[in-house]
Amino acid sequence: MHLYSEPTSAKLLRVLAAAGRLPDNEISQIESQGGACAAYLEEKIAAGAVNEDTLCNVLAKGYSMRRMSLAVKDVDPKCMAMLPQDVVRQHAAIVFKVEGRFAHIALVDPIATGQAQLFKSHTQLNSEFFLISPSDFKAVLQTLGSALVTAGPSFGATTAPSPSAASAQVQNFPTVKRAVVNANTVGSNTPAAPAAKRAPVGDKSPARAKRQLRVKWQVYDPELVVDFCEQILRHAIADRASDIHIEGFRDNARVRMRIDGTLQIKDIYSEYLFKNYAAVISRFKILAECDIAEKRVAQDGAITLTDEYGQDIDFRFSLIPTKNGERIVMRILAGDPALSLDKIGFDPDDYKKVIDAITAPQGMVLVTGPTGSGKTTTLYGALQHINSPDINILTAEDPIEYYLEGAGQVQANEKIGLSFSAILRSFLRQDPEVILVGEIRDQETIDIAVKAALTGHLLLSTLHTNDAVSTITRMLNMGVPNFMISSALALIVAQRLARKNCASCRAVDERVTPDMLTHIGFTEEEALHVKPMRGTGCPTCNGSGLKGRRGIYEVLRKTKHIEEAILNNAPAPQILAAARLDGFKTMQEIGRELIKAGEISVEEFQHTLVMD
Repeated sequence: MHLYSEPTSAKLLRVLAAAGRLPDNEISQIESQGGACAAYLEEKIAAGAVNEDTLCNVLAKGYSMRRMSLAVKDVDPKCMAMLPQDVVRQHAAIVFKVEGRFAHIALVDPIATGQAQLFKSHTQLNSEFFLISPSDFKAVLQTLGSALVTAGPSFGATTAPSPSAASAQVQNFPTVKRAVVNANTVGSNTPAAPAAKRAPVGDKSPARAKRQLRVKWQVYDPELVVDFCEQILRHAIADRASDIHIEGFRDNARVRMRIDGTLQIKDIYSEYLFKNYAAVISRFKILAECDIAEKRVAQDGAITLTDEYGQDIDFRFSLIPTKNGERIVMRILAGDPALSLDKIGFDPDDYKKVIDAITAPQGMVLVTGPTGSGKTTTLYGALQHINSPDINILTAEDPIEYYLEGAGQVQANEKIGLSFSAILRSFLRQDPEVILVGEIRDQETIDIAVKAALTGHLLLSTLHTNDAVSTITRMLNMGVPNFMISSALALIVAQRLARKNCASCRAVDERVTPDMLTHIGFTEEEALHVKPMRGTGCPTCNGSGLKGRRGIYEVLRKTKHIEEAILNNAPAPQILAAARLDGFKTMQEIGRELIKAGEISVEEFQHTLVMD
């Protein structure tokens, strides 16, 4: 085991190569080998070719962590003993002080901030993280190692943990009342028991004990595969992840979960996954009802489980073959959209425009944005708002992401000819008032959609364009005549999801200069007065400085000025100018307002929004 994880080592090597501190060709060769970056970096540190202070400075800046020099005199042995020895050594983490309700924890690798819940389960305190050098960690461990609670292998050892140590390290975790479809066991924190003695699948009895998150897995026990796979799914739901990535490489394997738009590695699964990769992949294929014998082609499927509240949670399953084994990505599809239109972040004026459009008897409402920007949530929020027994709502989707009571929902299937255009043609004979098409992908679909909007139907759908104005240009390029667009189109919503600054630790970002502000669209006068903020990292946000996401929406309503511009085949800049006559604001303008309010950082603005 290395002090710096493989991902952190790879990032550091790329920074050092870019700065000319290490040969770029060597770094490229090391990265191509896979899993060798950590060992290579430690060799360079030991040889004196790389300075530890430089590495700490790079990591402190990159992860927005406070750096400190940790001496033996700074460490309270009683505090250090709050974490078991194997946790201290595995995550290079030392509790050196307790202050109020916070345990001050020194880390070598910033990735270990993702283990905040593990640390809290042992300390019963929230964590406040500080970054230290590998030398400081080794010096403290060498002097005070005897203060640790449990005896464990020396740092760097690869001995498998004992069953007692593994079973002891657990934390409270939400109960899932029904296991995954086809699962014949339920998760537990003890080695697999005979099936006859375990709770049956689908058991919803209140007598079932509250489940716990296992943080240590006995890597040489293949009977734990069933529990291992189920826990990954439960863990993702509890962390409100949107996607699960399961990936194997030559020398390691990992589980990543996309939380608030960012992929995070879940280290508690890496070792067991690497040792039992084929079995884990086969288990997920069984759950998704895929062919476990077929390993040469991509496969798709679905998994369903019931959470602790009795809600069905669906997982869209996708598997592809790679050089180092099959790779899985599962998209978590919530059973019911939790957010209504008035709660997802629309400006009051824009909210009124949206409501006017979706309550009209006919017209086309389009939502545009990249994958993962929340388009489907917006559309279903609209459907929820207008859903009533006297309205016939039909949807064509791939996949069906939300369940809507009272709506007719059809799953598209290109393999059997059930395309969006084919479904849409059938819908027109089903007497609908409202039609939702998951995505407009081709000319045939958009032709039928436009005609539906012109013949007394409210048509909702999505397109992949950068902004609202370019959606009109895209429709023209797809062959829709300008007079049909001007007649059918009612509203376009373009959106993004931006990560918000943590409200508990945000502070003025001193790194941002007036030139940087003018570069992203502020006037010179505004740049002198705006005080942009960023999260500095705290226990609330696990040191990331970011907490939650916020929608950024630009709402383009068809007006007389826009209709004239479309009929005159005006280019996008002229359509934008026409929209501004009626108060239209771009996402960039809204984003700058959020910077002024301190909700998002300048970095997040640049990361999320394409400049005009």
